[in-house]
Amino acid sequence: MSGPTPLLHHYWLSPFSEKMRLMFGHCDIAWGSVEHSMRLPRPELMLLTGGYRKMPVMQQGADIYCDTRLMSTQLMAWSGREDLLPEARRQEVQELSDFADSRLFFVVITASMGGSALRALRREHGATWGELLRVVWDRVGMMRGAEVPRIPPKVARRELQAFLQRFEQELEGSFRFGDGPTLADFSVYHVLRFGHETLRADFLRHYPRLLDWMARMAAIGHGRYHDVPIRDALEEAAVHSPAEPGPLVAPPSDCEIGDAVTIRPADYGTIPTQGILIGAPAGSWVLRREVEGLGALHVHFPRQGYHLRPA
Repeated sequence: MSGPTPLLHHYWLSPFSEKMRLMFGHCDIAWGSVEHSMRLPRPELMLLTGGYRKMPVMQQGADIYCDTRLMSTQLMAWSGREDLLPEARRQEVQELSDFADSRLFFVVITASMGGSALRALRREHGATWGELLRVVWDRVGMMRGAEVPRIPPKVARRELQAFLQRFEQELEGSFRFGDGPTLADFSVYHVLRFGHETLRADFLRHYPRLLDWMARMAAIGHGRYHDVPIRDALEEAAVHSPAEPGPLVAPPSDCEIGDAVTIRPADYGTIPTQGILIGAPAGSWVLRREVEGLGALHVHFPRQGYHLRPA
C-alpha cells in the first residue's frame, strides 16, 4: 500500500476493534494504535469524524473511515487479500459476516450480560464500579433512538445455542469456508470472543471444534503496530491532503454531488455527521469537512446501514 501508515482509533475491550486488529495482522499491514476511552466524551476523535461515535475508526492521513464494513473493504484493497471475500462464496461469506456484526452481536450481548459479566470486567480488566456505571450510562445514551431488535434473554440464549451448533457443524476445514479465514471468520470471532472471554459467559465449553477454531483465529495476532498519541494522529490529518474519491456511482435522487448532507447509522449511535457530499464510489459515501486547525478531511461511510439526507 502507499501513503501514510493507517491508524486505528480504538480501545482494547472493543469487540469490533478486535475484528480490525486481527485483520491488520492477517493482511500484514503495519498500523498505528490510537487508544481512546471506552465512553464519551472523545473530543479529539469527534474532530475527525464530525459526530460518528462508534468504535473503531480508521484513519489514513486526512481520510477517515467509519464502520468495520468499510474498513474491511479498504484493508482488502490495500493488501490484495481477495481470499477474504472469495468470488465463488462471496454471497455466503458476506451474509454470514453481516449477520454476525448485527443480529448475532445483540444475541451474544443479551445472552452474556449480567452481574457476572460486570464482575469479570472489574476483576479481570481493571474497571472500577464507578467507571462501569459511567460506561453503562454511556451505552444507554448510545441506544437512545436506536432501531435494533429487543431480544428477550431466553430467546437470545436459545438463538445463540442454535447458532453455535450450526457453526460447528458447518466448519469446512480449519476455518468456516475452508483452510483460510474469510471476512465471515473475523466477524463471527470478535462477537463470540467478547461474550465468551471478555464477559466470561463461558458458552463454548461444549463445542470443541469451535474452541479449536477460536484458538486458530486468536493465533493470527495483531501484526505490526506501534502506539500513536492522539495529538500525533491529529497532526497526521493536518499535514496530509485527502485522497480523491474513487469512481463515481450515482447518488440517491434527493442528493447530488456538492450538496450539504448529513449521514448517520441506521441502527444505534445515531449522532449525525454533516459535510459536503463529494464522492459516491460503489458501496460508500464520502463527505468533505473543513475543520479548524486540521483543514480538509474526507470522512468515508458505507452505504449499507446508513441514512444519507440533505442537510
